[in-house]
Amino acid sequence: NDAFSDFKSWYFSKPLITRSYLTGVFILAALVSLGITSPYSLIHSFEDTFMKFQIWRAITAGSSWASSPSHTVLNVFRVHLFEQNLNQIFSKDTYADFLWLVSWLGLVLIVLTSFLPMYIYSNAFLMAITYIYCKRRPHEEFSLMFGFKSKVHFIFNLGGYFPFIWTALKVLLFGESLLPNLVGLGLGHLYIFLKDIMVISHHKDYLATPQFIKNWWYRGSSQRVQAP
Repeated sequence: NDAFSDFKSWYFSKPLITRSYLTGVFILAALVSLGITSPYSLIHSFEDTFMKFQIWRAITAGSSWASSPSHTVLNVFRVHLFEQNLNQIFSKDTYADFLWLVSWLGLVLIVLTSFLPMYIYSNAFLMAITYIYCKRRPHEEFSLMFGFKSKVHFIFNLGGYFPFIWTALKVLLFGESLLPNLVGLGLGHLYIFLKDIMVISHHKDYLATPQFIKNWWYRGSSQRVQAP
């Protein structure tokens, strides 16, 4: 009971987006491990998703590691790690901006993977999130694996370069494909360019959070606060 209570407290302490994403990752991993569904039913392609109207593939391709299930736990650690640190960038008052970031990345990746030989985009999605965080906090030390501080300071204190180092390690040590990581790095850089650099140089936010997302999120937040 105590363990369940601790897990419940930890689970519901996570922001909505992170909680939903982690839940999706574990459910899909369990379904594949138990043989209830095939990993091939989770991947995304233009023909299957849009021509055959199997729309769920556009979502499952972003929260599944169907091509490398052994890395699921490691990637869950990465989700948890950068969720904790991204809270320093996106506070409760600006969480709608994080919702828009996640939505924008997902939509762009769905389009790109419709034409690239890349049938799941979870790795690209997490690499983009990693890049954005590291570029906004290049000199900040962060923890690994649920709060354990890294001893390898000469690597992990190079915040601005960590996405590139991590990409090299994943490709060389884990045998991952280079393409999803490059796509994630490119999208992360595009976001930083449009959201940060262009605001400074041209005073224009080309990725401003749509008003309807702000209205929906903050109206829902106020209702949750007021609920007894």
